[in-house]
Amino acid sequence: LASNRSHRGLSDAISLQSLSATEQALLLDKLLGETPAPSTLEMMHLVEQGGAFDFWHHEPDLYTLNDGETNGFNP
Repeated sequence: LASNRSHRGLSDAISLQSLSATEQALLLDKLLGETPAPSTLEMMHLVEQGGAFDFWHHEPDLYTLNDGETNGFNP
């Protein structure tokens, strides 16, 4: 079993070496976590462009400013 694992590791290393230098750098960057997490603005843009919440555009407006209790804030 151990020899099988080392053989597989060797073939994985050879496969990685077949990538271009740019591809290797991108892969290492992803694997090592050097790419920063998306910012809040980037995530908002992704959600907006992704379309997962488009159904809200077709929902009726159930509440108005006259519904519910006041929060004590009067601009």
